[in-house]
This record gives sequence, structure tokens and C-alpha cells, in this order.
Amino acid sequence: MYRKLVVISHTPHRMGRDGQLRGWGPTVRELDKIANVWAEVVHIGVLLRGLPEASDLPYSTQNIRFRAIPPSGGAKWFEKISIIGTTYTILKTIHSEIKDASHVQVRVPMGFGLYLIPWFGLSFHRKYCLWFKYANNWIAKSVPPGYRLQRWMLRHNWARCKVTINGHWAGQPRHCLSFENPCLTSTEIADGFVEISKKSFEKPFELVFIGRLDKEKGVPELARALQAAPDSKISRVHIIGVGPLKSSLEDIQRIKTFPILFHGWLPGGEIRSLLSSSNFLLLPSRSEGFPKVIAEAFCYGCIPVCSDVGSIPQYVDEGNGFLWKSKGLETFGDVLQMALDTRADKLSELAKNGHTLASRFSYEAYLQSLQERVFKDNRC
Repeated sequence: MYRKLVVISHTPHRMGRDGQLRGWGPTVRELDKIANVWAEVVHIGVLLRGLPEASDLPYSTQNIRFRAIPPSGGAKWFEKISIIGTTYTILKTIHSEIKDASHVQVRVPMGFGLYLIPWFGLSFHRKYCLWFKYANNWIAKSVPPGYRLQRWMLRHNWARCKVTINGHWAGQPRHCLSFENPCLTSTEIADGFVEISKKSFEKPFELVFIGRLDKEKGVPELARALQAAPDSKISRVHIIGVGPLKSSLEDIQRIKTFPILFHGWLPGGEIRSLLSSSNFLLLPSRSEGFPKVIAEAFCYGCIPVCSDVGSIPQYVDEGNGFLWKSKGLETFGDVLQMALDTRADKLSELAKNGHTLASRFSYEAYLQSLQERVFKDNRC
């Protein structure tokens, strides 16, 4: 067992009325599942005002401790300036925790990553193993300037450490390691196999979309695809998420006979239940690293119908899903129509093929890969 892991992120946390702290579900769940490798895990994250959202979770592992830092950064200019005002507090908090750490993980891109990368690079007498986890699209050209700068600094190894990224890319520096983003337990993978064996792929189909309701997640393309889809081939559509373009999907609901159900954000268990009952995951994103929801969909036989951005084409192909070439002539609606017209036996085969990839996204596989590829030498 290792001594102490310090995780630095901008993961939002909120305090419930019951006094229990809750954080963004996927990140909290990941730390819960890997925490038993360390005697102590400290998560330095952002504490926000307001009550927790449905997708937030409490920590369930006793050896995890949360250290709050103030929120900083944002889309507006005065929010960006706030990064400067919080710098001292954030660096002081980080310094106090990493002094006795055996391992430090920094999750980027984030606002204060702009100064954290060079700050760690100037730490010449590190006694801990440091690595950065870059979760965004590693090759996208259309990204915010701050994300682009952080990616450039990491590519040129300003922090003098290993960097884990989504996907495998030509010209990838040796210190940049391709990693799968963990989101599944071995038990869930086994349960998913059983669910797929019982699943029906006869029309009409159940569809699900999971993500922010905005342009980056492809909501305009989703709305056009649903508007053009034959009513007789769809039983219902689940929309999990919130965002400014919800009204465009509500407009579609008024002219279709199949119901469009708006769930807002849901806890992970309810999301996995909907993936298990649904036939297709719709994800016409304009930019992604590799979304965990595709791995979860693979696990439960929910066939992805998604765009070819980020590292998605390295996992989704004609053998396990439907890939929309977003720069081509076909629309997302054309690809969805192809999926809806596919025979049941072929869809069952695609679902089973997708499940074979699910084990690559287990927490167990992630920990083993960390130990073999990142922790194998003391300097990391």
C-alpha cells in the first residue's frame, strides 16, 4: 500500500442540508474505487454554494479527505480575472498537502492549470510521484485558448512528469501515455453481459442522450435527427442533462408521437439502469476526449451512435456501433436512420462486440496500468 495520494482538480462540491459533502459523481466514484491502494487520499477541489445536484455523490471510502479551494475562472472576463485573486490560497493549500505525499495527480484542463503546470515544473526536489491527467481532446484545434496553452505545456513537458491522455496519436511524446478513462467495476461488467443476453433489439427502440444540452454536445444535430426520425421506430427518448438548448428538444416533443423524457442530471446508478434498458446512445458531440458514457453504454449493450471526434473512432466502429463522420456529407440523422433500420440479429451482435471492450475501462485495469506505466520508477 502506498502512503498518500493528493488529487488536485476543479471538481465541484456542495454541502447538502444534512451537512454531508457531495461532489461530481463520476470523479467521486473513481476516487472511491481506487482509494484502497493508498493509506490516505486527499482531494483538493472546489467548494460551491448551493445544494448538491442529483448527479453528485458523497464519498463512501473512509480514507478520503476533502480540502476545499475557492472557485476561480469562467467564461466571463471578470471570472477569468478571479484566477489571479485565488492563486495564493490555492498554492498554499496544495503545498501543505503534497509535503508528505507519495503520489500527486493533477486533473486538467482547468483555469488554475495555467499556472499550476509551470509551478510544478519549478519544483526540483520532489519526493512524490507526479502525473497529470488531461481529460479533454488531445488533438482538437477548436478549443479555448487556456486549454490549448495547457495542452502545449504538457506536450512539451513543462511539469517534468508523465501525462495520461485519451487516445493514441501520431507523434505522441514518450511522456504522454494513452490511458482508458475508468468508470466500471468488474461486477458491473459481469452484470452487463447478463443484461445483453436478455436484451431485445426489435423495433420500436428506446434511445438515450447523456450530456450538457448545448452546441458542443451536438444538441442542434440531435434535434434535427429526432425530428426526421420515423415515429414508428422509436418508443421513447431519454434526455439526461441540463443546458441552454433544452427548449429545442422540447419543440421536437410537440410534433412527435414518441415521448421525450427530460430527466435532468441523474445519479450514476439510474444512468446505468437507463443504459441497460435503452438500445442506442446518441452522442453527436462536436468535441470530446473520450466520454466515459460510451464505455458504460458498451457495458450494458446500449449501442453508440456518435460523432467521430477525439479518440472515439479508436473504439467505436462498424463492428460495435454507428459512427457519424461529422465532416462528411451524411447528417447525424442519416446515421441514426441507418441504426434504426438495422436488423435485430445484427444489433445484438454489435452489442456483444461492444461489451468486449468494457473491461478496458474497469477501475482494476486502470490501477494496474498506473502501477505498471506511471509508478514503475520513483521519479514518475
